[in-house]
Amino acid sequence: HISEAVPAAVGFFAANGGDALGSIIGAVNVGYDTDTIATMSGAIAGALKGAPAYPEHFLPTMETANGLDISGLAREITAIAAERLKGGRLNE
Repeated sequence: HISEAVPAAVGFFAANGGDALGSIIGAVNVGYDTDTIATMSGAIAGALKGAPAYPEHFLPTMETANGLDISGLAREITAIAAERLKGGRLNE
């Protein structure tokens, strides 16, 4: 249930000192809704720490396994954010 998964994800992130892999591995091994909790823990780490949260050698495997262009998507999101933040304010 989401009321348990979100606190668990935050808890794994905090218990592992913000370490993405530690958070994910801990969450995967806890049982119950492991995929959801691990995904959220990893997402929190990525959102707060950026790409350095994950070992660089993981990226090719993640892109190949999921058919994603993660680097390209990150560049696009960064360009959108930079455009919206021009002048120090959010453009609507």
